[in-house]
Amino acid sequence: MRVGEAMMGIQEARLAAALTRCLVPPRACLLEWDYGHPHEEFPEARYPAFIVAEFPESGTGIAYSEYGFGPNYPWGTGLAGPAWIRHGLRLVREAGGRVS
Repeated sequence: MRVGEAMMGIQEARLAAALTRCLVPPRACLLEWDYGHPHEEFPEARYPAFIVAEFPESGTGIAYSEYGFGPNYPWGTGLAGPAWIRHGLRLVREAGGRVS
């Protein structure tokens, strides 16, 4: 999977270490998509993804999907709706690298 490649692109050591602690074995899922239905090959706006990190305190995680905003922006965090990896990295930074 592309987790290792993405992690190598994180230049801030403290951020990379904090995110590494949140990684989980990738697991397949279907994620609901609230921004229209751009992939009509699927009957509903729910697209295949892989959960690769979890933030238990906030009930969020990081997912990879080639659908939705993918393939241009395949990494995202889930909260109330998709917000891509820049948002997830910002959450880790704001927590000062303290994520469980």
